[in-house]
Amino acid sequence: MTPDPLPRQARIDLERLVRRWRSLPLDRALVVVPAVYALAQAYADESADAAGIPRRTLPDLGAAGALDVLTVCSHDLARDGTPERLERLVAELADLRRSVGAA
Repeated sequence: MTPDPLPRQARIDLERLVRRWRSLPLDRALVVVPAVYALAQAYADESADAAGIPRRTLPDLGAAGALDVLTVCSHDLARDGTPERLERLVAELADLRRSVGAA
């Protein structure tokens, strides 16, 4: 089994975000969905660039699948990212978690 590439704090923030997301009323989740997909798409694009493959638009799985998409893209970026990029990933996930808490 491959070790988790996410920095510890990013993993904690993702887990907290997922727990919060599950309890979020749909109308409030729908307000934040665009930010979740935008961050996931940015991570997917950066990972594609690092791997030298074409960028692809992520599928829209709605509010129910948004955090799954973000989790996968976060892991991909953590696997391919530089230490500086991982620091930004930690900060971005924390910012998103806080915005969902405020939604």
